[in-house]
Amino acid sequence: MRAVFLAAVLLATPAAAQTDLMAAYANPQTLVTLPDGRKLHFHCSGLGGPLVILDSGWGASSFAWRNVQPQVATLTRVCAMDRAGTGFSSPGPLPRDTASIVDDLHAALQTPDFPGPYILVGHSLGGMNMRLYASRYPDQVVGMVLVDPANPHQDKRFAAVSPTVVAVTQGEITTTRRCADLARASALRPGGEGWTACVGDPPAEWPRPLRDYAVTLRTDPAAARQRLSEIESVAEPNSTQVETAKISLGDMPLIVLTAEGASKDPSIPAADQAAVAQLWSAMHDEAAALSTRGANRLVAGSGHNIHNEKPDVVIGAISEVIVKARGKASPKIEEKPVVAAAPGN
Repeated sequence: MRAVFLAAVLLATPAAAQTDLMAAYANPQTLVTLPDGRKLHFHCSGLGGPLVILDSGWGASSFAWRNVQPQVATLTRVCAMDRAGTGFSSPGPLPRDTASIVDDLHAALQTPDFPGPYILVGHSLGGMNMRLYASRYPDQVVGMVLVDPANPHQDKRFAAVSPTVVAVTQGEITTTRRCADLARASALRPGGEGWTACVGDPPAEWPRPLRDYAVTLRTDPAAARQRLSEIESVAEPNSTQVETAKISLGDMPLIVLTAEGASKDPSIPAADQAAVAQLWSAMHDEAAALSTRGANRLVAGSGHNIHNEKPDVVIGAISEVIVKARGKASPKIEEKPVVAAAPGN
């Protein structure tokens, strides 16, 4: 999890097409009104079923899926969510824990725009959210892909093998608090205090509307407050919420992708990296064991952001789960002709 912008890693498509695909995320698309009047935003594309729902990692918006969503949209309908206070979604009441995020998603999916059943895809924090959703509403979910997901009580488990990992996480929380304070004071300006750590300069090759949108996401006080609440909730109450609700998912198709390089962060001492990697993979084995058809797969050469560094791996995993879900289709799955949708549609 990082608060600064990283250079875009785009698939091998023409430059003009890449620009169009990226720019589409800079405009609101599907806004769902929740029972309390707030708006939850989804970026949707493609046709067919089951419907794939994408939830990003901490600090990221639906734009995080720009390298994955267009290809998945050639197979079925896919919607990337902006959590409350992120992207074009309204801020939500605090705390922004996993239960609150799942409540928002469930309310949105009850509307006619999102016919089920669903394949849930979550990266990092989004993986915990998707696990809780599947545990609460297993009859609505026919498959799941967890992309280097966060795990219940990982802070306590990491403390036993590498205190440095815990210190790094605490450092991120401290930085996020400072960023929220600066945003609230309207003090985040290029070249000023906190700009590099809290905002960063979007890549120059991004379209101007997208660069402006990206900066707004990082400097908006309400959005900063939401990000802070999310990261403060990862250890607790999220861990207890996910662990308490845990159920067997039967034979649901489930793929967990584990980043080989997640344990090789330079901030983690070399002597600790093997133990950290073993524990990280073991926690993902536990997630995969929720289903009798679950599998944990190591993604060689990738860091935590597999969907940006190795998008083909994520696309392949989602495609595999789509095929398996359709193979055991229930009457709820409507098999429509699948066509590629234009970006932003």
